[in-house]
Amino acid sequence: NVPPPAHQNAPTQGVHPALRAGGVVFLVCKASTKNARITSKGESDANGGSGDWAKFVVSPSPSGFLRFQSFKQPSLFLNHHGKVGKGGPACEFVATPTGSPNEFNFRSVDGKLGLGFSATGNTVRGEEVGKGARGSFTVLIA
Repeated sequence: NVPPPAHQNAPTQGVHPALRAGGVVFLVCKASTKNARITSKGESDANGGSGDWAKFVVSPSPSGFLRFQSFKQPSLFLNHHGKVGKGGPACEFVATPTGSPNEFNFRSVDGKLGLGFSATGNTVRGEEVGKGARGSFTVLIA
């Protein structure tokens, strides 16, 4: 049973302001306390600062699911395999609020895989990401 699209095809009143299509955001990883980023080498980690490498454009997929497109390298997206993708299904997420202000878990459409990073900022494979600190992100408008 696949959940409905994360939010992109829904009326904007039900969407967190930072997760609306076209928004530019920082994703602060709770475990590392730093921003997620896609590096100049095309790899992801959560050791980013506040520059363009750590910014993401909220870019819905054709199916309406949430995707995070690199601001600096628009052909690259975060994915739930602990790598970087080109925007396909492995880059589609459903956002689930954690209960803390502006904090979310980003899970695959089927809920089995998550976006996550360790306390040192290294990527964590999607199947190893729970809903704790490694898989929790505060979303800030860039």
